[in-house]
Amino acid sequence: MSLKELSESRPSLTRFTCLLILLAFTVSAYLGVKSCGFIKLDDPDYVTQNPYIKQGLKAETLHWAFTEFHSSNWHPLTWMSHMTDVELFGLKPAGHHLHNVVLHALNVCLIFLLLNRLTAALGKSFLVAALFALHPLHVESVAWVAERKDVLSAFFGLLSLLAYVSYAKGISFWSARTCPRFETRRHVSQSESGDMSPQSKAAASLALDPRPWPLDFASSPAYWLSLLFLALGLMSKPMLVTWPFVMLLLDAWPMNRFSMPNLKRLVTEKIPFLILSALSSVITMRAQSSGRSVVSLEWLPLEARISNSLAAVFDYLAKTFYPVKLAVFYPQPSEMPWQKAAAAAVIIVVCFYLAVRHFKKQPGLFVGVAWFLGTLVPVIGLVQVGMQASADRYTYIPHIGLFIALVWGGAELLSRLKCSRSISSAVSLGLLVACGLLTVRQVKVWESDLTLFGHAKEVTDRNYIALTIYGRQLADQGKNEEALALYLQAMAIQPRHAAGRYVIAEVYRNMGRTNEALQSYAEALELDPYHAESLNSRGALLNSLKRNQEAISDFKKAIEVLPAFEIPRFNMAVVLQQEGRYAESAAAFRDYLSLSPKSSKAWSLLGEVEFRMGRNEQAISSYQKALELEPKNAAARYGLACGYANAGRFLDAEKTLTQLISEDQSMPEAFFQLGVTSAALGKTNEALKYLEQAISLKGTNALYHYHRAIVLSQSGRKEDSIKAYEQTITLDDTFAEPLNNLAWLFATDADSKIRNGMRAVRLAERACELTAQKQAFLIGTLAAAYAEAGRFHEAVAAAQRAIELARTTGQNELATRNSELLELYRARQPYHEPLQALERK
Repeated sequence: MSLKELSESRPSLTRFTCLLILLAFTVSAYLGVKSCGFIKLDDPDYVTQNPYIKQGLKAETLHWAFTEFHSSNWHPLTWMSHMTDVELFGLKPAGHHLHNVVLHALNVCLIFLLLNRLTAALGKSFLVAALFALHPLHVESVAWVAERKDVLSAFFGLLSLLAYVSYAKGISFWSARTCPRFETRRHVSQSESGDMSPQSKAAASLALDPRPWPLDFASSPAYWLSLLFLALGLMSKPMLVTWPFVMLLLDAWPMNRFSMPNLKRLVTEKIPFLILSALSSVITMRAQSSGRSVVSLEWLPLEARISNSLAAVFDYLAKTFYPVKLAVFYPQPSEMPWQKAAAAAVIIVVCFYLAVRHFKKQPGLFVGVAWFLGTLVPVIGLVQVGMQASADRYTYIPHIGLFIALVWGGAELLSRLKCSRSISSAVSLGLLVACGLLTVRQVKVWESDLTLFGHAKEVTDRNYIALTIYGRQLADQGKNEEALALYLQAMAIQPRHAAGRYVIAEVYRNMGRTNEALQSYAEALELDPYHAESLNSRGALLNSLKRNQEAISDFKKAIEVLPAFEIPRFNMAVVLQQEGRYAESAAAFRDYLSLSPKSSKAWSLLGEVEFRMGRNEQAISSYQKALELEPKNAAARYGLACGYANAGRFLDAEKTLTQLISEDQSMPEAFFQLGVTSAALGKTNEALKYLEQAISLKGTNALYHYHRAIVLSQSGRKEDSIKAYEQTITLDDTFAEPLNNLAWLFATDADSKIRNGMRAVRLAERACELTAQKQAFLIGTLAAAYAEAGRFHEAVAAAQRAIELARTTGQNELATRNSELLELYRARQPYHEPLQALERK
């Protein structure tokens, strides 16, 4: 049984077989994307560094998707699609890439179903869909995660056309039935129409469409379904603004609805579609203007845009027939490409002339050419967005029309040449094999930034973007000199590229050439005052130079310029913490966490800030959230233990710290805090063991020696305690507390062998000097030291100052105690601790 006979007897089975083959073609060609990673062009902005996308699907992220112009676009469904990927796959790139492949495969199937429903030409519909599936120009749209908007908008756009055809031809949207073949439609000849009355002409026109016009198209569910799908497509990417005109083309062929008597009706039913397109255009222009993506006429004059637009058409046609040397970015030419532009103009005129001339016999040729050129209009470059001369991804939807023209026109040509079916099949198969092999090879180019931009700089000239991003990969590998050479080469090509100055500054910073880095950041910001990355990185460098006020200013400006840029929010919070501006720091951390609620580090640092502010319960809560996100976050666990200890929950603190040191024995602060906690629980021996372990890890920390001295004193080991205090003072002679404690021991200890009045006076005076005579407790120790040294007059004066200061500061018990000691000093008697009494802490 022949294919024709099979298709006529079992059409559903044949269509199903074709769909399976198309799916197999698509998947086999694009299976390599599972090994591709995210790239540094747009993927960070769309996924990997977008704080809203990384949170997944939530009420607040959905609100952002519908209300914000991010990346100079308004496409909420695209954002939702990326959020869904994060929910399903996290930030593992394979899932994101395979999602693109699935959408591309669905688009291939929809193209086949649409054309087969319209024309009933199974073989031609299959070939158009297969070319669309396998052509290497589409790799950019499929293998680039940030171009999800291409495949997603095409998906809804094709569904919109299918629904529109269902409405126009009176076929159920879900039906597998096709329209009658366009070749069998009755065409009214010129001679016939000349003898007809206007009423007869109208009747003949209506006869072209066997289904009578509905009295009210608004009553058709398929019509509204088509409108809904177009709205969804426009919310994925505004590329579909030309869709009402594509529908008019389909009215002309294959549906044969187009005629002068029906023109008003055809236009009227497109008005809701046109309104959607107009709204999308207005929103898109606002988004691109607010994002400063529209290139000014000063940068790219009108005559350059016209020549570049025509040259882009030439390139798209050339790459369709010879798809080699494809690149992720094509820079604007250094000179106006008038030759290409002239060639493109000639090609367009000739194609339209032939298409119009042969419209009656081959209407598919005209419709295909008009589809191709018409759907290119939004991205052709007359309104220049970005600095690319052209982009492979812009052919994704226009290629459908071009392939229709090539397949139907090619079939007619082969028929005229009387080629056999086997020759036609061989030509078609050869085209598909060639496209498939080139696509497989091009997919490998997209594996990483190194392969992608390395390939781009090899196959294009003066590609400053490729040189810049390839250089960034070298810089990430520590090859700063090689990266700098590429950056300087890129800047020689395009001196006004702010991002180029920025990456030069980054390399200078990595190389320790601070002044040159600051100069390059300034140059980048002179070219683009809104370059958020330069502001953030310069702020970080200024912070490392202790120029914190300037750093904070840069971070604030970066946040104003790009509110979704989360890194400067984090950096500003850290610098405010360093400045001791804890309330502002806490607010900045919360601001950052509103964008990145899964940042364990930020929750931990917020806990530290709240701890320093005395907000112990809030600190404990923040540390607990940090540990929920990252159970092995040692800093958060240590901070939580400190919070427990400060709240008097010593058993909780002990348990937390014991678990921490069992996993990480390199943290001296953890051993120290466990020692202090053990001492609070009365476990003196364990406390000494942990404190000595902390000292063995970091023997220069005076605080560790100080607390060891306290525990030694509590355990009655006075001589060892004195040595520990003296070691503390040797390490830090500005540490008032050990000076005070040692002075108290020398002044008041029950053992006369330990007491040393003169030494006690020197130590106590030093402690009071360090605190500017503002600590009543220390002044009381000085009074006791004077008394032990026999300087009772000074002891009385010091005790009176201590009493007055204690009362002023509300330390009533301390004032009472010093009043009791004052009576001893007035009686010219020193104070000595009772035997076995503990020292004052």
